[in-house]
Amino acid sequence: MELILVGDRFEQELKPLVKSFFQNDPPQVKIEELDEELAWPVVTEGKLLKYGCVIHTGATRFRVAFVKDGVVTQCVEETVEKAEDRKYYRNQLGRAVYRILSQETGKTLPWGILTGVRPTKLVVEMLEAGEEAPAIREHMRDEYLCSGEKIEVSLRVAENERRLLEKIDYKKGYSLYLGIPFCPTTCHYCSFTSFPLKGFGQWVEPYLDALFHEIDLTSKMAQDMGLDIRVGYIGGGTPSSLTTGQLDRLLGHMQRRFGTLDEL
Repeated sequence: MELILVGDRFEQELKPLVKSFFQNDPPQVKIEELDEELAWPVVTEGKLLKYGCVIHTGATRFRVAFVKDGVVTQCVEETVEKAEDRKYYRNQLGRAVYRILSQETGKTLPWGILTGVRPTKLVVEMLEAGEEAPAIREHMRDEYLCSGEKIEVSLRVAENERRLLEKIDYKKGYSLYLGIPFCPTTCHYCSFTSFPLKGFGQWVEPYLDALFHEIDLTSKMAQDMGLDIRVGYIGGGTPSSLTTGQLDRLLGHMQRRFGTLDEL
């Protein structure tokens, strides 16, 4: 399985989307020089692609094709009306890729074209903009191809999040995020910064030392600016990939610099 990107536009978004359909056979990614004329066929290393997906992004239009045994089985070419709008272009392209891969594999993805993002963030933004639940459901279904089940989950989470935030004067303070970029293993579809412990375990302690130093600097900066911490997060990667002792040291350092754990 190969994924050929003619032009590197949206590489970070397209790779995890394609990998989600081929988790047992992660595609080999190749970048070809951009051809604004969308020339076809695409030739790689002197031969036609045998099996995989070709995504060709021009300035105002794109082509997505699937190839089996050197034969194009599906090909879609679309013009992007708002090509200068990166988000609009990305979503239209993502939907085209999704539909072709779904037909070829017989698979559907519960979160549609969403990868590497918090779906509830999109829903919260729409709620804060005054959108009603029916319009949000329609948008998440048509724009991102999310399943009905996941749309309802994201709505419930977003509504709970808004109720919790109403109790916090977060606009006059700040939220703290601590990233732990290590995992027991790395999921094929993951687009976050994460490193498997098997190959990178020796870097956990040096990373924690650097993280403690940043915590000290951040705490002092916030105090100098007269800001109070409202919410603390630990994310990843996988925070539980730390040992009990390492996690205890991290939480203790946070407590000394930012207050009691109950306040966090």
